[in-house]
Amino acid sequence: MQPEDVALDDDVIRLMSDYSAPSPVWTSEGCLADPSPLGLSPSLVTQMLDWQRFFDEHFHWDRGWDSQGAGAWYAEEGERLHSRLQAQLPARRVVLDLWPVPTSGRSH
Repeated sequence: MQPEDVALDDDVIRLMSDYSAPSPVWTSEGCLADPSPLGLSPSLVTQMLDWQRFFDEHFHWDRGWDSQGAGAWYAEEGERLHSRLQAQLPARRVVLDLWPVPTSGRSH
């Protein structure tokens, strides 16, 4: 299946974790349970799913991160994944939303 075969005609893709989401890749239609049809490398898909899993394991809706190091790693990994995702989807705008890291001030 080619990326254009997927019902994803959005020009914007959002990289964002959310509670118990199947992946951190979002379109205007919601979360993509499987981002593979976008034509991404298997290693990037795996790393993004690992990033989402890390969020689920280390971020609590009321208490936040279980350690400062966890929040810092999450933000740094999000930046790295954002760069890789944008490189693999050059025709789209990829927005990184780091809402779980309020002190980062980063959403681009």
